[in-house]
Amino acid sequence: FKHHMDMTNWYCDGKLVRKWMCASGDMIRWLEEKGVMFDNVIAFTGPGLVRAYHMTKGSTGKNIVNALMKNCRDKGIEIRTDTRVTKLLTDSDGAVIGVQATHGDEEIRVSAKAVVIATGSISSNEALKARFYPGEDMTNVHIMAAAWSHTTGDGLTMAEEIGAASTH
Repeated sequence: FKHHMDMTNWYCDGKLVRKWMCASGDMIRWLEEKGVMFDNVIAFTGPGLVRAYHMTKGSTGKNIVNALMKNCRDKGIEIRTDTRVTKLLTDSDGAVIGVQATHGDEEIRVSAKAVVIATGSISSNEALKARFYPGEDMTNVHIMAAAWSHTTGDGLTMAEEIGAASTH
């Protein structure tokens, strides 16, 4: 726990990090119940270990995606790829009732009972980095935060647009 918190300069919510670490065994069991085969398990954090987000030998990441996609299809869940959510849709009370998205030139509206925002990193959004890390040298943040051109914190921004509060 301490090593992870030190690696993130204690910007993470300690209670959430502790919960994540303590629940990791349950998550592995849940994934195995969904059909995931773990073929190359390595530690990626801890004293003396280099934090790595890339795949090494094995296909664990692919196995997780394939098993979860199969479970979704078996439940009749439609999976859309190359589709970007652009807005959270709300009702007159402010409750989220769906999303607006684009797929190529097509605009899509999807109604939903629940919406999960899995926005990922803000590492390619200079304004958000400056806002959340004022005065910090952000030169090497991309190394820790997986800085791809699409990691701009869009989900965070959309949530704030409808009144969600955010902190570090």
